[in-house]
Formats: sequence, C-alpha cells, structure tokens
Amino acid sequence: ARPVVRKWCLDALVYFAVSDKTWVREDAVRCVANQVYVALDGKGREITESFALGMLQAAVSGTTDESPDVAVGKMLEESKAALVAARRGGVLEQLVNVSSGKDGANSSQSGDGQSAALDDSGSLAETSGDAKGGEGSGKTSASREGSAHAGDQKDGDDAEMDERDDEEGHKDDLADDGAGGAVAEGDHQVADGALEYEEEEGFVKAEEKQGSEKSLENSIMRRIELYVALCRRHPALLKGFMEAYASTENAEVRQILENAVVMLVQILGKQLGPAQALVLFQSFPSGAAPLLIHALNLLVNERICDSREKRLELVAQAKAIEDSHGEYLLFESDDRFVIPILGSLSRTEIRRYLMGILTMDKEWVQQAVNSILVGARFAHQQSEEEEEEEELENQPLQPADLLVTLVNMPLSEEVTLQTLVNTTEICFARRDVYTRDVLMQAINELLVQSELPRLLLRVMIRSVDYQPQIKQFVAKALELLAEKQVWLMGDEFWQGFIVCAYKVSTPAYPILLQLPLPQLQEVLNFNKAAAAKLVYYARQNAQALNLPQATVELIETAAGAPPTKRQRTSSAADAR
Repeated sequence: ARPVVRKWCLDALVYFAVSDKTWVREDAVRCVANQVYVALDGKGREITESFALGMLQAAVSGTTDESPDVAVGKMLEESKAALVAARRGGVLEQLVNVSSGKDGANSSQSGDGQSAALDDSGSLAETSGDAKGGEGSGKTSASREGSAHAGDQKDGDDAEMDERDDEEGHKDDLADDGAGGAVAEGDHQVADGALEYEEEEGFVKAEEKQGSEKSLENSIMRRIELYVALCRRHPALLKGFMEAYASTENAEVRQILENAVVMLVQILGKQLGPAQALVLFQSFPSGAAPLLIHALNLLVNERICDSREKRLELVAQAKAIEDSHGEYLLFESDDRFVIPILGSLSRTEIRRYLMGILTMDKEWVQQAVNSILVGARFAHQQSEEEEEEEELENQPLQPADLLVTLVNMPLSEEVTLQTLVNTTEICFARRDVYTRDVLMQAINELLVQSELPRLLLRVMIRSVDYQPQIKQFVAKALELLAEKQVWLMGDEFWQGFIVCAYKVSTPAYPILLQLPLPQLQEVLNFNKAAAAKLVYYARQNAQALNLPQATVELIETAAGAPPTKRQRTSSAADAR
C-alpha cells in the first residue's frame, strides 16, 4: 500500500480503537495489537504507542477534550470532507498525486480553509489549519492548471508511483525484519500470536462496578484498553502505565487502573514467570507502590507461582524492587508489599514482619495469615532430604507454628491482647487447615512451655468450638492443668479452665469432681445451668467415680436434695 494510504488506515484504526461503541473498539484493539503493531516499523510503533499513551494520560487526568483522538477525529473529518469535495470537482486524481508526495512535498488537502498534513514517515496527521492553507492551495491550483495534460501523463505517473511504492515497500520490509522481534535491546517481548485474554481456571478476575462507578469505569476503560493491549505485546510499556497511575490520587481512578491490568499481569506472569514479570515493575515512580502491591498479589496466584522454587525466586526479586530514584527498597519500607509473599520467608523473617502487620487493618492481617498458610503448603513440596538440609529457622511457618507464634507474641500498645484474639480467630476459621491434629500439635507445644501463655485456655476453648472431636484430648490437657493447680495461676487461667471444662462437658466432669472442695464449690457456683449437668452426672455415677463422701455431700447440697440416712450418720460420727 502507498505510504499515505497506510497512514490514513493507521490513523483510522487507532481512532476506532478508542471508540465508544464496544464492538468497534474491541475489533480495532484486537486488529492493532495482533496484526498491525507487530508489522509496523520502529517509527510506526512509536507513533501508535504515543497515541495510546496520550489517551491513557487524558483518561487519568480527566482532560478528555485534549486527548489525541480529538485531533485525529478532526483530521479524519477534514480528510473525508476534502475527498467528497474532490470527487464532486473532478480533481480526485490531482489530490492523490499531490498527497503521494510526487514533488517531494508533504500532502495537503484544501477544504474549507483547512488542511491535513500527512507525511511519508507514517506519523499521525496533525491538523494545520491556516498555517499550511496557502501552500496547499497553491499546489492544488497548480495541479488544476495542469489538468489538461493529466490524461497524457497518467500512464507515466502511475508507473513512477508504482516503482516508488515498490522501493518504499522493500525498505519497510527490511525495517520490519529488523524491528519485528524486539523494540529495544533488553526489552521483554511476548511471542506473536492471538492477543486474547484467555482466562485460566484459578485466575483472579477484576472487580465488577455498579451504578455511577460503572459509568466512570466504562469512560476510562475505552480510552486505555489500547495501551493495555500494547503492554501485552511490549511489556516495557508498563513503565508508562505506572507513571499514569502515580500521577493521580483519585481512589476510584486508581481502582479502575488496577482492574484494567488484572488479566494482563497474570498472563505475563504465566508466560515470563512470576519473578521476571515483577522485573517489569522495577524502578517504579513515586506514588505507584499500591499498583506494585496489586501486581504482586496477582503474581502469587497458585496457578502462576505454582512451586516453592518459583516462590523463592519471586521473594528474591521482590526484595530487589526499588523506586525510580534508587532511594529505598519497597520490601523494607512497606509491609503491604511483604504480605503476598510472607509465607515464603523464613520463620525468623515472618515473626519480625508479623509484629508490624498485626497493627494493620483486619483485611491486611487476613491476607497475611492466608499467605503464611499457602507458603506452608508449598513447603511440603520439598523432599525429606531437602528439609533436613535446610535449617528449621529458614523454613516457612507451619499452621501449628503460626498459632503458637501468635499466642506467644509480646504485647505492646499497638499489639494488644484483643489483636491476638482476633488474629487467632482468623486461623480457627480455616477449618480445612486447622484440623484436629494441627490443633492438638499447637496445644501440646503450648502446654510444655515453662510459662503458660495467657491465651492457652482460649485456644483450647475455640479448638473445641471449631473441632468438637478434639474434646477427649482437651480433657487430658485440663487434667494436666489441674495437677499444676491452675487455680493458683490467676483468675484469668482459673476462669478459663472452668469455661473450657464445661465446654468439654462429659469427658471433663471426672476431672472437676476430683478438685479440692473449695475449687469444686467455685465451679458449681460459676454457672448454675452448667453446674446442673455436672451434678446430674455426679449423682448418676457416684459409685463408679468412687467420690469422697465430702464431695458427694457437696453435690447433693448443690442439687438441693435432703441428705440420705448414710450421709446423716456419717455427719454425726464426724461431729462426735
């Protein structure tokens, strides 16, 4: 195709790629990204990227009246008007000859005092208005004066234009051969193929907006879809996306931009590998940290980061991410960036970062717990020999270890007892992970500590709530605490012991009935409704339990029953 025709086609195509008509826009974006962009030379790609970046920046800043599509749309309208006028005036041939640059000049079309400058380099046309009107009018006038000889020269002109087009086409082919594979040395390139965001099972999906938020999202998305699609072909363009993200502080706009790259980041992670995909975000601009956190959350998806090896590589790369000025490492300055890969760190690192993470909002704490549990699952992929070679402190925390760590976490003004209670609740809610065996392991570790933690009894109580089949084991733990005279450890432990025993019910009743009389009296007075069940059990099993006479009398008194003849005789004997 002639350069001018190619130029007009490119202008029209990128213009349609930001159309407000969905089907037009989607087809145009697909055409540009799949076919046109990969066939363009370096200059053509630069122009396409510049247009897409301009649309992105206009969408983010809200200056849509000054976006590139306005200028291109005006140029296309003027070109259309000039073409219609040329057809009516019978001077179409002269316009084509002039536009093709026959005399070495840029094309110029005269309409209503307007002109559209089209050059052979493939750059987007810029409307020139009156600035080039005189020149264009002169050329058109000259072509009209020579219209009488146009018929005689037609064959020669066509031959000359065809020859020139062949030469230019050959140059374009050579340029394509040199630039088609890579835009710049060191840039990541994605293999040619259909640009389809095929969702794989397990991929995270962008959030759906409603109402006015949906309207704003549609307005911005139609302007940035082309740039996002080009990032798929040329991932280095993500630098421009990060800069646009950092340029706005509007939370809604940032959320839309984050949603726009959900599928892109996951696909790049799948193709390049999670660590290499994260490299694309290196030297991020100030203010773009939330976008990197969002990208890292997507890259740790188990469908992408599907082995412990990949996770360790991602950790190493995450630790190396720094800002564009090289002033600080994001990993060391923002705990939110640590959370997605927290579970793949060593035990020592996890405990260190947990102190800060626990002071954050519940949403971040929830993500941190999930990250640790996922990391523990991938740690099981190691062979037994690898586990033996790797020191314990360098291995990830296992679920039971996490619960023990939380219970033993030192308290401070930021990390209160209630903070730890809330975090352990997140753990208990994961019934698929905190099974009976895992909870037994955690309770055992807590019981053998030289100083029992304050949350020990709460852990035992919640374990019974979430895994009732653990009652027999908890009853044995209560027996051990009774032997240690738990009532001397403080009201917190003693009251927790009573609550836990009543929660366990029948398996714990024999332990309660063996308590010294003062403590048993406290147990009976603690909760009358629960005590009634204990009394009923004791009266039904008095002989089998071989209870001391004093205990039997206390139970009967609690039951409100008059003493039996045997009890009166025993009491009289004691009186004498």
